[in-house]
Amino acid sequence: MKHPPGRQATEDPSALIDSAAELGIDLIGNQADALLLFELLLLDKAIPLGFVAEGDRTTIRERHILDSLRAVLALEGSDTNALDLGSGAGLPGIVVAIARPSLRVGLVEARGRRAAFPELAVERLGLPNAVVLARPAGRLEGVRRCLVVPPAPYTCTCKLRAARYHDPAVTACGTSTSGE
Repeated sequence: MKHPPGRQATEDPSALIDSAAELGIDLIGNQADALLLFELLLLDKAIPLGFVAEGDRTTIRERHILDSLRAVLALEGSDTNALDLGSGAGLPGIVVAIARPSLRVGLVEARGRRAAFPELAVERLGLPNAVVLARPAGRLEGVRRCLVVPPAPYTCTCKLRAARYHDPAVTACGTSTSGE
């Protein structure tokens, strides 16, 4: 795992491990460290670039990291591949890739400029199981499982529509987890 230049993860990961355990997700130390580093990347890069709202700065862990961990609960143990459609800042895909290292996660982002941040995060975090797919969802083949974290009905509708185009299993996550 690589540290962002000039920054070190200084927080004890035990608080994050405890919060994940409350959700029913067991993290080991290096996973928590990677999530803390991703949190720093979100704060240092994603917010200034507009991938995450400035207003989320003080709630980044609860609103983005922990909420994205809920997607892990919606996955089947037999799943080996998943797609995060409209990945943007890599949420939930990067968080899922950290928490489920045996799962290959495709971070799908149609616009090249928006794909740059997840590419940076995958590189800095050293995630061999995550790949950025800079192309529209309509150009994907063999889709079986998509991760959808609906922060708002509009976003959820757009992501579900893109996912249904290929008739995959769609996992919707957020305050509750349910498959569609």
